[in-house]
Amino acid sequence: MISYTTTKRFWTTHEVALLERLYPDLATVDVAACLGRPLSAVHGKAKALGVKKNQVFWASPLSGRFDGVQGQATRFQKRKRG
Repeated sequence: MISYTTTKRFWTTHEVALLERLYPDLATVDVAACLGRPLSAVHGKAKALGVKKNQVFWASPLSGRFDGVQGQATRFQKRKRG
């Protein structure tokens, strides 16, 4: 039988300050790598602190959002009624 031991690592004030500074502007995966924390831990702590991505991030290509044109050629076409 395999036994896994996990220890809860508490957030330091330095890590929290870094999270609050970096999270709004960077991809979460980059923030997690910088902090040496799992992605889920970064998401959870940001939510608990009320830290959100800013509008500049959501408008950037890093957010992964469609710009209304990207991928248009491969989308389902609307049916013509008639």
